[in-house]
Amino acid sequence: MWPSARAYNNADIRQCYFLLMKKAILKDPASSAIYLYPTKALAQDQLRSLRNFLRGGTEALLHVKCFTYDGDVPQESRGPIQRDAHVVLTNPDMLHFSMLPGHVKWERFFRTLKHVVIDEAHTYRGVFGSHMAMILRRLVRLCCHYGGSQPQFIVCSATIANPVEHFMQLIHCTHPPTLIQEDTSPSGAKYYMFWRSGPTKRSELRESGDIAEISVSRPAELDAALLLIECVSQNHRTMVFCKSRSACELVYSYAQKIILCGLDLYLSKNGGACIVRTGPFPHLASCISSYRGGYPAAVRRNIESTLFDGSLLGVVCTNALELGIDLGFLDVTIQLGYPGSKASFLQQAGRAGRNGHPSLAIFIAKLPSPIDNYIAQKPAILFKPPVERAVVNPFNKHILWQHLLCAAHELSLHGALDQDLFGIQYFEKTIQLLRDGIGPNGVQLSCGPLVYHRADCYTPTFARPSPWKDVNIRCITEDTCEVLLEGTDETTCIDSLELTNALYSLHPGAVYLHRGTQYLVSHLDWDNRKAHVERQSVSYCTRPVDRSEIVMLSKIEEGYINPLHGAHQKLLVNVNIRTTITHYQKLTPQCSYVVLETIPLHLPTVEYNTCAIWLELPGEIISALARGAFDNWRAAAHTTAHALCLMTALYLMCDSTDVSTLCPAPDESANEPTNNLPPAVLLYDGRAGSAGLCKEAFPRVYELLEEAYDFISKCPCEAGCIECFRNDHCRRRTEHDKRAQCF
Repeated sequence: MWPSARAYNNADIRQCYFLLMKKAILKDPASSAIYLYPTKALAQDQLRSLRNFLRGGTEALLHVKCFTYDGDVPQESRGPIQRDAHVVLTNPDMLHFSMLPGHVKWERFFRTLKHVVIDEAHTYRGVFGSHMAMILRRLVRLCCHYGGSQPQFIVCSATIANPVEHFMQLIHCTHPPTLIQEDTSPSGAKYYMFWRSGPTKRSELRESGDIAEISVSRPAELDAALLLIECVSQNHRTMVFCKSRSACELVYSYAQKIILCGLDLYLSKNGGACIVRTGPFPHLASCISSYRGGYPAAVRRNIESTLFDGSLLGVVCTNALELGIDLGFLDVTIQLGYPGSKASFLQQAGRAGRNGHPSLAIFIAKLPSPIDNYIAQKPAILFKPPVERAVVNPFNKHILWQHLLCAAHELSLHGALDQDLFGIQYFEKTIQLLRDGIGPNGVQLSCGPLVYHRADCYTPTFARPSPWKDVNIRCITEDTCEVLLEGTDETTCIDSLELTNALYSLHPGAVYLHRGTQYLVSHLDWDNRKAHVERQSVSYCTRPVDRSEIVMLSKIEEGYINPLHGAHQKLLVNVNIRTTITHYQKLTPQCSYVVLETIPLHLPTVEYNTCAIWLELPGEIISALARGAFDNWRAAAHTTAHALCLMTALYLMCDSTDVSTLCPAPDESANEPTNNLPPAVLLYDGRAGSAGLCKEAFPRVYELLEEAYDFISKCPCEAGCIECFRNDHCRRRTEHDKRAQCF
């Protein structure tokens, strides 16, 4: 366990901007403010806090009207909010989809807008952050249109390495903001426990009558469920954070099975094996729930209310509850796998202990994940400065194209203000595309020109009358896919996923988990964006396998991997990526790398342009590998790419899915498109148009390679193992030559 002096507390920060609002309204009772939160749950929670704050104020504050404004607000209730609200607590989605396009209805509100609060600003990074930067620019131009002056922006964030730079990228302010970063919030002592969920032994009776001891892998999700039940059974309020929807559902499913039926655990002990019985715990059945995005609003509100009133002792969630929601007094947090950044790790751990009492944060290394293995080896890295940088690319051409079209529909584009807000060089290039009716990918649109020039203004043609409906600000892709239960009315669905994720999670034959229940995908209707599932319990899980091809389009920047030596070249380039899911595998759920069956798939190819780092692997390196009796340079290059991807995700505050690698297959005889490329290691942004991650990583390539070498060389394995080489998204599970990679 690691002792820590304090946990971060958001309550005092929110009191500060509540006080700013109070001061403004006392000075001008017509003043308005908008509070932006990344999730509905956080906005709902802060509405309660704000109303409590106002009740304790002067009589002049009793008339202040505060509302949440999100997709769950009925249409008939929106008019009074637009007409009467002093403070609106909302999220970027509603600002984009409703408030900005319908700004005429909000004229009074925008005209008197004094404060814009952006809470949890560290979450606005990558693609989401790039969309947020464009939305805030659109808000600024409307405020200038109605009021002639800009409101004051207050930005609150968890600890990041570049708060001032991040603020200026989001808001586009010309003068550096005032930075306040001293934490004086009260909290109790916090203890950190790092838990390795690794292999264990199981005794098996064979036909001969002999007892054989076999090695099995106990899923990290099962350990999370066991720890959750242990904590809840001792009346400790506990929250389990999972990185994905599927992990959230799996942990909850394990917990339900243990609570209702009990479970036999096979554990190694003193060189032998023993069976330990845990459960059942029927009295805990109503004390635990799962929580994530995609649940119907009524279900989410019910879970939130039981959390607030204390009747729910344990919850398994995604990062939907990571942010600063006041859940009362949590005692324990359990993190299943590294959440992607130190800031998120500390914020999730900080959810417990806000009552001044000691608290416990448990980190479960989800082995054989290399990044979790790295942290389990060096846990102190999470507590050492500097924390990561928040990376935003406000001028991603796909995102800028979408938001300039939205801005034109709100108010005609013109003058120096719009050029300054959207960047003059990017503005002119994108406007030309819109005038020519060309999409951000360079494809001519059938609808024709989208804006035309008249009287020094760019006015929309209404070829796309409601462009904001086509923009999904949580990603670059525009659509979602509904999950429909077979035999039910197709107008209702049990879940929804981003379209690009649907190919991986909802392909025909996929096992899909929802609220602890298994479903089998019977059909994916790609054209209509619907996946049909049926409830079915199976003894396997599924994993899709894809195939990617790459074409270099243009060079952005060049340099040397090690600037001091100037030997091996590195390039920052624009590339075209084509990815096709070719088949899927059925796997044993207890040990997710035992393949039971492989089934071919016929799915659409996903194609996009993005940014990549191209690292040269010269002929002399390959020759040196051969002279050193290292057989397979392809294997070394392949797993080096894995390690580089790992370190980039660790140091650039992004998820491992945000960056990907492409390099020669380990097997020279493999019929792979990458085997026809020049010897190189490639790292690319996993998002169309780039989220700016490769551009940020390019100057740090040598540093990242040094960290990768340090990690791999210190792994206790001899020849290389999945704990230092594995990439969750790579289909190749071959053994590699660790000495060659280190060389």
